[in-house]
Amino acid sequence: MTPLQIHPAVKELPSAEGPLLNALVRDIQANGQHLPIVLYQGMVWEGRARFHACTALGIKPWLVPLRRRDPVELYIASNYDRMGEPRSTKRREIVASLSTADSAEGLARARAQRAEWIKDARAEFNDLIRDRREPCAVCRKHIDFVHAHHCFPLSLQFECGASEPIQDYEWLCPVHHKRVHVLLSGYLLGSRDLSFLEGIPHHAVDEWLAIEKSAKKGIDLCCEALGKIHGENKPGRYDPPYGLFLINHPNMLPAVIKWTRSIAQLSRSN
Repeated sequence: MTPLQIHPAVKELPSAEGPLLNALVRDIQANGQHLPIVLYQGMVWEGRARFHACTALGIKPWLVPLRRRDPVELYIASNYDRMGEPRSTKRREIVASLSTADSAEGLARARAQRAEWIKDARAEFNDLIRDRREPCAVCRKHIDFVHAHHCFPLSLQFECGASEPIQDYEWLCPVHHKRVHVLLSGYLLGSRDLSFLEGIPHHAVDEWLAIEKSAKKGIDLCCEALGKIHGENKPGRYDPPYGLFLINHPNMLPAVIKWTRSIAQLSRSN
């Protein structure tokens, strides 16, 4: 396993160093990390200076995996001023380099790295659970059919930049294993509609409370791996929606409005 890495596609962009990096280190040491470090394909994509500052201070950084539809295009737009003059050779070279992250070759490399990481983690996990078996953690039955369930799914661990796999697990029967993953997909990825939970019949409430308790283990491990938001006692959210982030950090709104207007103006001029 390797420690958290910088995504190769963003290394072309200048990063804070010297006095500027030292000032950032002092600020984070005094006030904490207020902006997350964004990960893409399990590597640092945005916030290299914050990552280096947290590393220098020996503190756990606040991480957020990028789950937007067009991460490369958004990243290029948000770093417009750092890429040189419009239509310049330097800008074209940097944009071309960044675009390799979403190219067929770049995605293939990322998939291969992800598969290798999961393969090694599974091999370690299989040694851990060998000759062990318990009844389902939800229904306490079906010991002959239970699955060993990673509380924090390995695929998500990779996206969250885990250097070493978190092997916390429990045994689940096939039915409850599937339902736990439904809740994890809804709570962590937003890819499932969980409105059905409001209509759970009375006789199934205890069962679904047990399912939610099992899923919560994975949610807590995920939030712990991504670090905590400065000034809060609860774990940081997994990939908070941008609008919610602004509501919780109103001091950022003026800067965001200024940036949005400047990007719009630059787009019109081009």
